[in-house]
Amino acid sequence: MPAASQIAGAKRRAAVALEIAKGLALSNDRRFWQVKLTIAGAGGGDAPLDLFASDNPEGIEDVVERRAAMALVNPSVMLTLAHRGTGPFREPQPVRAIAVNPSYDLFAFVVTADTGLTSLEDVRDRRFPLRISLRGQRSHSIHSVLDCVLAAAGFSVKELESWGGSIHYEPGFDSPTKSGFDSPARLEMAQNGTINAIFDEAICRWLDGALEIGMKALPLGAATVRNLEKIGFRRNVLEKATYPLLEGDVETIDFSGFAIFVRSDAPDALVTSICAGLDLRRDDIPWEGSGPLPIADMCRDTPDGPLDVPLHPAAERYWRERGYSTEPLKAKGQIHPRREPPERPPRIRSMLTLEIASEVLARAESAATDAFSTRIQMRQQTQDFDVWFATILAGEPQTSLTAVAEGRADLAIVAKPFASALPLRSIAGVGDFELVCRSETPADIVAAFSAAAEARKLQLDVLSGKGEA
Repeated sequence: MPAASQIAGAKRRAAVALEIAKGLALSNDRRFWQVKLTIAGAGGGDAPLDLFASDNPEGIEDVVERRAAMALVNPSVMLTLAHRGTGPFREPQPVRAIAVNPSYDLFAFVVTADTGLTSLEDVRDRRFPLRISLRGQRSHSIHSVLDCVLAAAGFSVKELESWGGSIHYEPGFDSPTKSGFDSPARLEMAQNGTINAIFDEAICRWLDGALEIGMKALPLGAATVRNLEKIGFRRNVLEKATYPLLEGDVETIDFSGFAIFVRSDAPDALVTSICAGLDLRRDDIPWEGSGPLPIADMCRDTPDGPLDVPLHPAAERYWRERGYSTEPLKAKGQIHPRREPPERPPRIRSMLTLEIASEVLARAESAATDAFSTRIQMRQQTQDFDVWFATILAGEPQTSLTAVAEGRADLAIVAKPFASALPLRSIAGVGDFELVCRSETPADIVAAFSAAAEARKLQLDVLSGKGEA
């Protein structure tokens, strides 16, 4: 069994790794906007803590199959479908909610005026050969949601293609250099005839531009909306008051909320730590609005954060003991305005995950031989590839240094003084620890690590005993 001093040192080393990751996540470098981490012995009962800051439906499978202790999914209706066993889920999944990160959004079905279409059902009735622009990332929720919508309307992507339609899968959304929403390519394609439809969420980023070039938003018919409500979706309305170029209010479905969830049998202590991470660290977690995380509106059903899945009992107990109501908020429309400039969702999810991990780590107790050994991976969000631009290790020193030297990791957190015959170099000192990378690590990555350490200097000083806790 390791000595208490060794365990304390391992915990501080893991905390340093988390702070460096936070510095990377908060940077404007998109390469580091998604995080996946494992902390040995921090999940309760010497089990590892595994977290992945993604919002794709695979997170549901990861939690159900115990590959992750907690995950997020957008829109929150995906968790509702999993809980009910509807839509893409053949049977109810053992999931429970922790909270919902607020993000008000809708799904818009927009076509060029020359199609003459008047509703989504009109596509079916006329067997119209739409050329639809969709997210290229196949794991994105948009594809599962669209399948549900088209099924409710009485047709499918395969049928649309059979009558001459096509899907244009857009690459480059939130690429390392720019977001697809920051590029006019879609609108240019709509104008030159390459596509004649855009089906997407995040409408605050693109809908005005589409309407300005004369595109029209198609309403969903009453029968389609009823079919969707039966399986767990919520109706919503694109309002002319918000988008003046609309011809009138347009019936559609909701795409709001980033549901934070766990397995239904997740340990109470872990769930309590997750809730505490959100609650006690709310000032440090960015979100789409201004000020601290609005916890009071995250643990109950709201328009910005639909909550149709039961809270985990330990989460329900924590929120109530802290004085928060878990009763639905009777309100309509967006209740939390987005701040300007808008915060990027991938960065929100990574910071939320890292702050929760920090709180879980602070509360964890473990006597395992590898207690609190940490592996943090960071990559570009929304890409269907497995390229990690930063892998940070904080574990047994020689193992970590060897992994960095062999190219299996990019940064090791080790105790001072650092000395090794391996092709490594120290790039910064943090209290009792040093940040070590390969001698040939690209200058831009070294600069990113150094900037991350500088950005988190106050927090790192506290960990090293130089500052006030």
